[in-house]
Amino acid sequence: MRTIAPALAVGNTMVVKPASQSLVTGGTIIGKLLEEAGLPAGVFNVVVGRSDIMGDYFTAHPYSRMVSFTGSTPVGKGIGRIAGKGSKSRRWS
Repeated sequence: MRTIAPALAVGNTMVVKPASQSLVTGGTIIGKLLEEAGLPAGVFNVVVGRSDIMGDYFTAHPYSRMVSFTGSTPVGKGIGRIAGKGSKSRRWS
């Protein structure tokens, strides 16, 4: 919640990929609570799956503007490597 609440409060949309060990507490319950609270569809999204597949995909996607994670130094280095391959001149519309 330390990154979810502030991001939503300032008007961002987000995709959360919770750790495989915490699917329920790490994302799906939060998603359900926000839905029941009236958050519009598509503002908070939860995807589940293997981090090395789903996480890498979202990190590399050109629409991803920020990645926040809780994990090990090797995971952080991997995220930095993937994100560093993105174009520095992306245009957002």
